[in-house]
Amino acid sequence: MLQPGQKSPKFLKIGVVAFCLMCLFFAINMASKYEQQKTETEIHRAKAEELEEKMRELSALNQELMHIRATLSQEKEQLAKEVSTLREQQHAGANDWKLTSKNETSPALQSNTAAPDRKPEEAQETSNP
Repeated sequence: MLQPGQKSPKFLKIGVVAFCLMCLFFAINMASKYEQQKTETEIHRAKAEELEEKMRELSALNQELMHIRATLSQEKEQLAKEVSTLREQQHAGANDWKLTSKNETSPALQSNTAAPDRKPEEAQETSNP
């Protein structure tokens, strides 16, 4: 049989080996988690850089669109001024035309314009049967 002093070194050796194995598994597990976290961090960093690049591109595009909008706004104002000027000219021209057509169709002018085609004597003969 073994003496009590001999059992203790065997249990101690088994315990030390078990502890070393646990430490080894723990270290492997932590290294695996570290590598996984490092990979995720690199992926997130790459995505962040892509998003920053997109943000710069969209910012530049936004500036271009703001410039185009300002230009179009100025053109719209200019066209509105031109349209109002043309409408004023059109209304002024239309009013002149209306005055001219009213003068031409007035009853006094119509009798004067119809009379020179016939002689006054012929007009009386056609009216007396």
